[in-house]
Amino acid sequence: MMKAKLTPLYAATALLMLGAGSAFAESTIEGDVEINVQTENVISASIGDGNTSEVSIGSISDSEVGGDVTIDVTTGNVISAAIGDDNTSTVNIGSVKGSEVEGDVQIEVNTENVISAAIGSDNTSEVNIGSIVDSELGGDATISVETGNVISAAIGDGNTSEVSVGSVKESEVGGDVNISVTAGNIISAAIGSDNTSKVSVGSIE
Repeated sequence: MMKAKLTPLYAATALLMLGAGSAFAESTIEGDVEINVQTENVISASIGDGNTSEVSIGSISDSEVGGDVTIDVTTGNVISAAIGDDNTSTVNIGSVKGSEVEGDVQIEVNTENVISAAIGSDNTSEVNIGSIVDSELGGDATISVETGNVISAAIGDGNTSEVSVGSVKESEVGGDVNISVTAGNIISAAIGSDNTSKVSVGSIE
């Protein structure tokens, strides 16, 4: 069994033309995975030109797990950003993205306010809290999310945005799905040019 445990901390990274990496990116775990994360406020940034910015807390991305996955995340406010030119942003808290899990997935997330952004030029933004996205699961999926306000955005030129809280999107699940979500205000946006914007709360799509 692989375990990841973090004690409460404050993490702030200001990144210029650089992105923070995802948890377990492109990894193969033959057994079970148990992730337990407790953290205070987390900020990523990235400000002028190529941009990107990314925060990934207790998430599994682009990976293969041969057993069960248990994720338990408690966090304060989380902010990604990006700001001026090619942009992107992203957040991902207690989510499974682009991965294969042979067993069950159990996700519990308790977070305060979460903001992604992007802002000026080709944009994108995203959020994903306690969600299963573009993944294959062999067993059951149980998701419980309690969150404060959630804002994605995007703003000027290429746009897109998104949010996804406690949702299963573009995924295959071999067993049952149980979802419980308690949330504050949830805002997606997009704003000026090619637009899009989405939300998805406790949804299967």
